Amino acid sequence: MALVPETGTGVANADTFVTLAEFAAYVTAQARTIAATVTDAQKEGALRYAAKWVGTRGNWIAGRLTTTQALDFPISASYDLKNKAIAAVPQAVKDAQCEAAIAHITGESLAEPLKRGGAIVAASVGPVSVTYAGNAPAGSTYRFIDSLLRPLMLSSGGSIQAVLG
Repeated sequence: MALVPETGTGVANADTFVTLAEFAAYVTAQARTIAATVTDAQKEGALRYAAKWVGTRGNWIAGRLTTTQALDFPISASYDLKNKAIAAVPQAVKDAQCEAAIAHITGESLAEPLKRGGAIVAASVGPVSVTYAGNAPAGSTYRFIDSLLRPLMLSSGGSIQAVLG
């Protein structure tokens, strides 16, 4: 089944922010590799999963543009928290989707609770032992993806105010 990209108008059945060609261009531009055995259908599945996963990353600075759109973008804000104009589907969202799709394709779990966010207090080599900080999150963190999306999110403490247009 072919991908249905979000065009920036609030497509009701959109399932991706990037096309397969845009994904391939991103992988090449970032000097990343995906095994030649990964089919287009598998890439499309990863992109669909990643688009939904990106939508779970935070509290966006504004609501969806329409009530009928399938994905979280476009949003109704004109500017992000760095006071930069927001495209209908920001490049940061597309990049985050591509990064999440790469992780999914390479077998990283985007949903399973794992490594506790890297908050390691102590580590041993033999026999192997790891101690996590008491406040370490239960799941893995994806700092690069989150940093791409941060200007589009409200802070958890509510101290950052969105600039709406």
